[in-house]
Amino acid sequence: ILDLEPNLAPVFYAGQLFVGSRHTTNPLAISKRIFETFINNGGKYIRENVKNILQKENTIDIFLLQQKLEFDEMVLCAGAWSNTIANMIGENFPLDTERGYHVLFETDTQLINRPVAWSESGFYLIQVNDGLRAAGTVEIAGLNKPHNYKRTKMIERQARKILPQLGRVKSTWMGRRPTLPDALPVIGKSTKNKNVYYAFGHQHIGWTLAAVTGKAINELIKGSKPNFDINPFNPDRFN
Repeated sequence: ILDLEPNLAPVFYAGQLFVGSRHTTNPLAISKRIFETFINNGGKYIRENVKNILQKENTIDIFLLQQKLEFDEMVLCAGAWSNTIANMIGENFPLDTERGYHVLFETDTQLINRPVAWSESGFYLIQVNDGLRAAGTVEIAGLNKPHNYKRTKMIERQARKILPQLGRVKSTWMGRRPTLPDALPVIGKSTKNKNVYYAFGHQHIGWTLAAVTGKAINELIKGSKPNFDINPFNPDRFN
C-alpha cells in the first residue's frame, strides 16, 4: 500500500485495490458543461419552485410561483425532493435521503494518486482540482434536519489520521442523496398521470447514471423501448 500511496500514515492492516474505476477531479465543471449544452440546444432554465400540477386531457399544467406553464410531457427528476412533487400528482414513494458530508482541505501538493477509501469511517479521500476532499458517510435524516457537525468533525479527525500532511479546512457541506428501500431508482411512466415520467432515486450514483437514465426516458417518451430492462425500476413496485 505504501508503495502505491507513500504519503499515507501506516495506520492500516490491509487494503483492497480496485482496478478500472474512474473519477473526476471537478464534477461541478462537468455538470456546468452539461447544463451549457442543454441551454445551447434550446433548453430553458426557470428558477422557481413548483407549487402544483394539473393534468388535462393530453397536456399537463405546471404551476410555479409566478406563472403557469403547459407541456405535453413532464419528467420528474428532482432528486431528494422528487416525492414532494410526486405528491401533487397523487403518488407517494418511500423516498428518504442518505445525507453525505464533505470536508475540503487546502493542499498545494499531490498527496494521493487515486481515491482512497477509509472503510473504518465510511468516507473517501479524493484529490480534486481545488484541494483534497474527504467525503462520505450515510445519515438517513430526511430533507429538513440541520447539518450534523459531528459528522464533519469526525471526517476531519479521521482524515488527518491517515493523511497528517493535510492543511486547513477550506469548506464543509452536506448533500442529500435520494434513496429508496430497495436501493433502486424509480424510472418509468407514472401510473396516475399518463403525461408524467419519473427518473429519480439513484442514491450515491446519480451523477454517474444520469446519462443512461436520460436515454431511457427519451426512448419512453418517443414510444420506444430502452436498450436495457427497466422493469426493476417500475414506479408502481411499492404499491
